[in-house]
Amino acid sequence: LRLTAVASDLTNPAKGIGDLVTIIKDIRIKNQRVRLQLVGGRGNTFHDPALGISWLGKADVSEMVQIAKGTDLLVSASTAESAGLIVREFGALSVPTLSLGSGGIGDLIDNKVSGILVRTLGELSTAITSVMQGAISLSKMKGPAAAMASANEPSVVARYYLDLYN
Repeated sequence: LRLTAVASDLTNPAKGIGDLVTIIKDIRIKNQRVRLQLVGGRGNTFHDPALGISWLGKADVSEMVQIAKGTDLLVSASTAESAGLIVREFGALSVPTLSLGSGGIGDLIDNKVSGILVRTLGELSTAITSVMQGAISLSKMKGPAAAMASANEPSVVARYYLDLYN
């Protein structure tokens, strides 16, 4: 199971990367099949391939496409999300998201349809374990994740607001 987390500054406590790394380390004690890729700045302190955690650094658009294509599940432990652009970008490539329901993320994910919304870090850990055990199917979420991304494309949202205001 390849997970990816993205943040411009991976050391920002609000992004929850340190918590996510701890969760992955705990899960890997029981199951070594899970891997976490970190994309963004200042992540070198988390890089530990022996524990299944890789820091890929900052990525341009073409690199992000390749990273998304190799990702099973985008994961966010952030307590301070706003628009969730990365959820739409990965969703456009049929990658579902597992996220704390902070900020605007809850508007972008139909729970257990296009992704997984959780309230706590404990639930996030449980959800990863459930995916690994097959209790939650990511393959069924791929199409809905892409549809969500399309429905939340900026031009679609702008038209919606224009219609609403008129």
